[in-house]
Amino acid sequence: MRRILLLSIAVLLAPCAAMGQEPALLPAFERGPTPPAAAVTAPMPPAPASNEITGLKEEIRQLRERLDLLSAPAASGNADRNPVRQAAFAQFPDEIPKLPGIAGESANAEIHCSDAKLSGWQLQAVWDNSLQFVGFEGKDEVFRVHVGGNLAFDYGWNAASQAVQFGPGGTGQFQDGADFRYARIRIDGTMYQHFEWVAEFDFANSVNNDTSTSQTPIGSPSFTNVWFGVNDLPWIGTLRAGWMDEPINFDHLTSIRWLNFMEKAPGVGALSLTSPGILWREQAPNQRLTWAFGFFHAQNNNFGFGFGDGQYAETGRLTWLPWYEDDGAHLIHLGIAARHGHNNNNDIELRARPSVRTMPGVDEPPLADTGSITAPTTNSVDLELAGVWGPWTLQSEYAGIWIEDAVVNSKQLGTLFYQGAYVELLYFLTGETRAYNRQDAVFDRVIPRRNFNIWSGEPGLGAWQLGIRYGYLDFQNKGVNGATLNDITLGLNWFLNPNAKLQWNLAIDHRGSTPPGSSGWTYIFGGRVAVDF
Repeated sequence: MRRILLLSIAVLLAPCAAMGQEPALLPAFERGPTPPAAAVTAPMPPAPASNEITGLKEEIRQLRERLDLLSAPAASGNADRNPVRQAAFAQFPDEIPKLPGIAGESANAEIHCSDAKLSGWQLQAVWDNSLQFVGFEGKDEVFRVHVGGNLAFDYGWNAASQAVQFGPGGTGQFQDGADFRYARIRIDGTMYQHFEWVAEFDFANSVNNDTSTSQTPIGSPSFTNVWFGVNDLPWIGTLRAGWMDEPINFDHLTSIRWLNFMEKAPGVGALSLTSPGILWREQAPNQRLTWAFGFFHAQNNNFGFGFGDGQYAETGRLTWLPWYEDDGAHLIHLGIAARHGHNNNNDIELRARPSVRTMPGVDEPPLADTGSITAPTTNSVDLELAGVWGPWTLQSEYAGIWIEDAVVNSKQLGTLFYQGAYVELLYFLTGETRAYNRQDAVFDRVIPRRNFNIWSGEPGLGAWQLGIRYGYLDFQNKGVNGATLNDITLGLNWFLNPNAKLQWNLAIDHRGSTPPGSSGWTYIFGGRVAVDF
């Protein structure tokens, strides 16, 4: 009988060794009555004493309950709120380290069947508009890992005048097309509460193949953000080092996922730089005031490096919320940023591409282009204004850039000055409010009141938004005639849910050139399908 009982115990414990292949056992109170064990054909030894049988049955019952407690799946949400695991923690405190809980969708913990113990601590899966894994160790050490990305598929049609495309000093041919505007993979996280990191790469980047006589564009994944940071430093705040956005230009600092239109306003993006360097940033305790300052090396390209003796840049930004109420439903944002930098290889070129793009960046003709300018240094200033009033959003910027000791075609021109500005007005037809991130002092993700839903449960249309933007750009000064632009962009945005949207833009531009042979109008209509996760 003893051998039979030991065999029964082995049969009971066998599923634990195969948990990676079989579903977890249900708790005893969910499984219902235990079916009778299969009959075993064997010679029956003499019956043992009654008290010995009773003791063995009790031991088997305890082992079975213990296995049920350890195998029970965590309930949706917090593992500590699962009554099965609470009982397990209370009954076996020395063998099961308690996992601090967080709000999330799953809190399953790995079980080592060899010793029936949970492995230390586990990252728990959380969906917070993206897939994240969060775990705790001790009282203060928090670990978070986000694995995701974002992509945008664009398409469009062009109608540009012959003069703009083929007149003297014209842009070249605009073509209809479709391409991935960006396709990014991103991993970011927090370690030991105060350390943060980001690694993001764009697989939709393209470059010209210089080894080909036809300059064929080829795909070439590039850096977008790759940096490491330390938060909550006494008297300092946050320090970051790596490849990151320089703190200038409101639209540039806003994630490309949250832009109101498919592209930034023409020309203002010329100030937008992502460079290798060190950044210091901090905010006031009430989050009404933020400031950032960075020391960067002039970039040679967008592949994560920059080199050159003395070719550095200093960039700073200051923002203020003079009015902030109702969790950002009513606010006014003011900001100013400035940059002094040495140009990479003493060369700079300013370009303004269309507000809707239908071709890879290396093939898309710029509407305005200064051409190559030899100059050691540039100085830039950027002024920001934004406001939110319920479903209404107003945003505007002005940017000016001074190129010092400029030389063009061996002619010394002194200081060249170029400028650009835009103002845009948007309105949510469905009543949402543009979200604002006070820590970064930029706009944030749109959360529809009701996600688009036609399948089951409560129906929803998502969030619908109308927008209009006017942009002005002047790239003409002292005979360097990069053209002037007057740009009007009309937009319609449909946010299906917080992670997916459709956009349609109509860009109408008037290009003025000197000589006037390439002046005229361009019309581009395009759409975008975008998703982030």
